[in-house]
Amino acid sequence: MKFAVTIILGMFLFLNTSFSQTESEEAEIDLSAASGVGDAIQLSVTANASLLVLKGVSISVSGSNTLAFGDIFTSNITQTKTITNQNGQKFLVQGNSGTNVIINYNTSVNLDNSLWALQFGGTQGTINFSVNPLPVQTLANSNYISPVTINNGGSVVLTNSGGVGKLYLWVGGKITINPNQPIGDYIGYININVSY
Repeated sequence: MKFAVTIILGMFLFLNTSFSQTESEEAEIDLSAASGVGDAIQLSVTANASLLVLKGVSISVSGSNTLAFGDIFTSNITQTKTITNQNGQKFLVQGNSGTNVIINYNTSVNLDNSLWALQFGGTQGTINFSVNPLPVQTLANSNYISPVTINNGGSVVLTNSGGVGKLYLWVGGKITINPNQPIGDYIGYININVSY
């Protein structure tokens, strides 16, 4: 008899942003420009200030691909299933053009069926999900052309696209199903953090 194991993988997205930078100039007082009225001295001072406003970094899901492995039938042998980066989840990172961003992510996470087993009964189990192959980026190209691997903690410069800095990030992964894996919906979360 064969049983189905449904795999669902969610994503938590985190981002850190820098929004503004302020610069000011020290004002100098020139007493030679003062005018005297009786015993009083009147002074006029001019000071310059400037402000640079930065666009915050954002990350969002792009396209319709997912990291859902779908229904898998258990058996008495070990099974390995892979979703390639090209067929996996695509994300769009946006910010100021030319900004260097750092990308961190979980390289491995355990999926479990505990919620399913609690609701329907049965044996609890885990399945390991690994980010393998490593994620790739295609700069501002939304098509899977000339992908470049992004190591965990790696940095990439956002590419100008219509005045906005963009970066497409592609994430796939691999799971290993043990022989006679307990049935149920297996759920887990991989964290992706993009920061300045």
